[in-house]
Amino acid sequence: MAPNMLTKAEALHYITSSLRLALNPAEQDVPSLSKLHKICQAFIAEVPYSTLAIINTPMKQRRVPTLEEIKQQGLTKQGGMCYEMNVFLHWLLLAMGYEVHLLMARSFSVDYTHPLNTVRLDGKYYMVDCGPFPCMTEHLICLDFAGDESPVILQSIWEVQLRRRLIDGVPGFAGYFRWTPNSSFPLGRHHTLPLDKDGWALFFEYAFVFRSLEQIQQMSVAIQSSYQDVTVSPVLNRIFCCRYPKGRLQLVRNTTLWQENEPRIRSIKDTKSKAELVETLVEQFGDVLDRGLIEGAVEYYVTVAKLPEDFVLH
Repeated sequence: MAPNMLTKAEALHYITSSLRLALNPAEQDVPSLSKLHKICQAFIAEVPYSTLAIINTPMKQRRVPTLEEIKQQGLTKQGGMCYEMNVFLHWLLLAMGYEVHLLMARSFSVDYTHPLNTVRLDGKYYMVDCGPFPCMTEHLICLDFAGDESPVILQSIWEVQLRRRLIDGVPGFAGYFRWTPNSSFPLGRHHTLPLDKDGWALFFEYAFVFRSLEQIQQMSVAIQSSYQDVTVSPVLNRIFCCRYPKGRLQLVRNTTLWQENEPRIRSIKDTKSKAELVETLVEQFGDVLDRGLIEGAVEYYVTVAKLPEDFVLH
């Protein structure tokens, strides 16, 4: 089994300094559901889901990051994609004394490309996924629900429900979502997802089978496809307060900045040049992302996407 890459001292320093969480002595030593919520919510507030590092890497050099690279990206709050985000969170929770296991899900596809976590606490399992959407962190979903369908749970910008299902012949879960009226998130390709009669769309499914980190690394051929997608575009988001209408969103997708502040005033800023897109990214995420990384990613994206002058792209 791969060793945990974070010590307890490193994890505590990261939580109190980088995630800005004040933990009393009892919280530091005893795993609890309330502390688990705090850590997950702070993580998605401070660490951006980001495609910029991979965009800034020449296509022939793109690969799944090493464990040491994941650790450094996590400690410096550079963020990353699902693999980096959830593996680092796995180490963080392990170091804080939680019983945490890795799972693999397939999302919008037939390939298992999305690692996520489940935490066992007081005899119950909770789903923990700090990937690109804040869909499992505002209210951690307990997997030990009665019957075949979980309660409908409001997760920031959408409602979520888990349904028990056989996945490749093994008991597991399918995750469904539907948009709520207070969504300020661009729908993107979700417009095309098939909906059932109640408006639910399937967005992932996974067998409830624990995976070692070595096993997930062995599945890197499928994960690698996410890193070698020539069409990947700049995506960055942080959720400062999970629940809208009292929440706040900070998101860059393609060439557009979406924001929503505490009073739920939403703004959309379309950038119209490389320079403006770079400055927008630096302004919003320059506290954790290097300007050179941002400039390189924007240059690559604008060239590959063949954006027109005065571009506006949703």
